Amino acid sequence: MNARSRRHLRLLTAQTADLGQAVPQVMAYRLGKMAHAMAHPHDADAVELNQMIVEKQVAFWQAWTAMGLHGMSAAQNFSQQWLRWSCMPWTSPAALTPLALTGQLQASLLEMATKGLAPVRRKAVANSRRLARRR
Repeated sequence: MNARSRRHLRLLTAQTADLGQAVPQVMAYRLGKMAHAMAHPHDADAVELNQMIVEKQVAFWQAWTAMGLHGMSAAQNFSQQWLRWSCMPWTSPAALTPLALTGQLQASLLEMATKGLAPVRRKAVANSRRLARRR
């Protein structure tokens, strides 16, 4: 595993840990609000529940877009390097060996996962902080 892969693996691990802390807190608050709103609905409860739906959609599309853009860029880069190596392997530098290209692919996939998880993590942590102040 190269340095780029290790960096993205650490980042992915940190993002997952942040989500592991933030999501249960947000879910507990919102499920409690939903249960309470069933008996005594308020306008603020409706706004919070509507915001919950909209922010999930926005975070999903942000994650999907980030992963798609990175995937297209990485695929183009990878195919260019592979084509260069396959057409003239004797002139290609050591960075274009099949093992090196596999490492680049691994790093690229980890980077795509971190880019996809970033908007979801950002929103979940922000919600956790915001809802913690309301208690």
